[in-house]
Amino acid sequence: MGSIFRPTYTKPLPPDCEIVTKKNGEQVARYRVDGKLRTARLTSGNPPRLLIESSTYSAKYRDHSGKLVVRSTKCRDEANARRRLTEWEGETERVKAGVLSPADADMSQHARSAIETHLVAFDIRQQARGTASKYRENTLRALRRVAADCRFHTLADVQVEPVERWLVARTGAGASARTRNLARESWLVFLNWCVETGRLTSNPLANLSRANVKADPRRQRRPLTEEELDRLLAVARTRPLDAKLAINRGARKGQAGARLADATRDALERAGRERALLYKALVLTGLRKGEMASLTLGQVRLDDSPHLALAAANEKARRGALVPLREDLASDLRGWLKERLDEAQEQARISGQPIPNALPADEHLFHVPVHLVRNMRKDLIAAGIPPRDGNGCVVDIHALRHTFGTLLSRGGITPRVTQELMRHTDPRMTNNVYTHVRLADSRSALDVLPALTATKPANSLVPQLVLTPVLEGQNLAITDTMEPQNELLNGKNGFDVTPGNVNGNGRLTTSVISRPSQVDLSQIVAAVGFEPTTSRL
Repeated sequence: MGSIFRPTYTKPLPPDCEIVTKKNGEQVARYRVDGKLRTARLTSGNPPRLLIESSTYSAKYRDHSGKLVVRSTKCRDEANARRRLTEWEGETERVKAGVLSPADADMSQHARSAIETHLVAFDIRQQARGTASKYRENTLRALRRVAADCRFHTLADVQVEPVERWLVARTGAGASARTRNLARESWLVFLNWCVETGRLTSNPLANLSRANVKADPRRQRRPLTEEELDRLLAVARTRPLDAKLAINRGARKGQAGARLADATRDALERAGRERALLYKALVLTGLRKGEMASLTLGQVRLDDSPHLALAAANEKARRGALVPLREDLASDLRGWLKERLDEAQEQARISGQPIPNALPADEHLFHVPVHLVRNMRKDLIAAGIPPRDGNGCVVDIHALRHTFGTLLSRGGITPRVTQELMRHTDPRMTNNVYTHVRLADSRSALDVLPALTATKPANSLVPQLVLTPVLEGQNLAITDTMEPQNELLNGKNGFDVTPGNVNGNGRLTTSVISRPSQVDLSQIVAAVGFEPTTSRL
C-alpha cells in the first residue's frame, strides 16, 4: 500500500531571520518574503538551516517489479494526490495481471514525467555520441524555447498543432526559414530518440512541414571572382599597417602620417602577411574558419606530398580528413614557418634561452583572431568589394569556401572530385549550395550547340517551289532550284493537267511544271495546294 507525503528541503538562514522558541521547546525561524511573515522549522545541524516543506505532495509505492518508486503528484490538494496514487497503483496491478505490458507501463510513466528530465537525458546521449558542443547548445536552446512557448510540460503534451502555430508566429516575427527549420529538426531528432528509447510509441511531429529555405534566403553567399581575390589579398597584406599609419583626428584625418616604432611596424606587416596567407589557404583548401583555426604545426605535412591532417574532433562531420595542398600554397607555408622559426630563434638569443631547432608541434598554424569576420569586412570595403551586393548576396569568411567549390567547377573538375575535396557526403550539397553558376557561364555553354538557320532571305515573300519536269503519271518532285526551261509544257500557263490513273482511282499528285514568270500564285495554290490532294481515302 502506497503513501503520500510532502517532501522537505533545506535552505540557508536569511540575513533578517529571527530564531524563536515555542512553548514546547522547539525552535523555529521567522523571516519575511516579499513583506509576508514566514515561519519554518530548523534543522539540528550546526549552523542550523531552514527546513522547508514542499507545497505539492509526492507518492511512494512499489511498481510491478517490486522497486520502490517515489514520484511527484504535482498536486497541492491531498485528495487529488491520493487519487493520482490510486491510478499508479492500479496500473501496477494491471501489469502484474498481464493486462498491460511493462514496456507500455514505462512508456506511460515517461509520457507523464517532466519534459526537462528527457531533455537532460537526451543531451547526455548526444555527449556520449561525440556531438559538437555548439550543435548541442543550439539544439537544447531550440527545444526549450518551443517547449516554453507551446507550454509542453510533459511528452504527452507534445502535439503538432501548437508547434505549427508557433512556426507561423515566428514567421510573422521575421524569423528566417533556416531558423524555423532548426527548431523543427531539433524536435524531430529529440522525438525520434524518445521513440528509440521507448518513451513514445511514435513521433507526434513526424509530418511537420519544412520551410523552403530557397524561397526565404537571409544569408545567400556568393563566390569571389579571381580579380576580386587578387584585390582582397593585396589589401589584406597592407591594411593592418595602413590603418595604423592613418591619422585619427584633425585636418589630416585619414591620411598616412602617424609615427610608429620599427617593432610596431614590423609586427603590423607580419600580421598583414599572415592574414593574406590565411585568406589564400581558406580559398585553396575549402576549410571552414573553425577547422583552419584548429590546425597545429604537427598536422601540417610539407614534404613531397604536402597536405593537412585534419583531426576528426575538429572537423564538422567528425570523420577527419587529409586535405591536399597545392604546391604554391605549400611553398608559401614553408616560407611562413621559416620566418616564424627565425623570429623564435632571434627572441631566444636576446633572452638567453636555448635556441630551438623547430617550432613546437602543438603551436597553431595561424593565429585566427576572434574578430576575423569584422576584419574581413573592412578588408572587403577597402578592396572595393561590397560585403552585400544589390541582389542581397553576402561575401564573408564562409564565402571563401563557396569560392573554392565554384572555382573547381569552373575549372572543369568533375562533381565527384569536387565533392571529395569539399568533404561532403551528399553531392546535392556540393552542386546546389557551394557551386555557383554565373549567367556568363551558362551563356558560354550555349556555344557548343550547332549553328542553325531558321529565317528566310529578306526579299522572299513565299516559299520558292522548285519545279521539275515530270512524265505522265509521275508524281510531283520538288527540288531546291527552279528550271528556267521545260520541254514538256502541254497545259495552260505551264500546268500539266493530263489525267493519270493510279490503280484506277485517279491521280494522287498533280504535276507542276512551270517557269517562274508564267506561274500565278493563286493558280499554284488552287491546282496543287500545300499538301497533295487525293480523290478518295
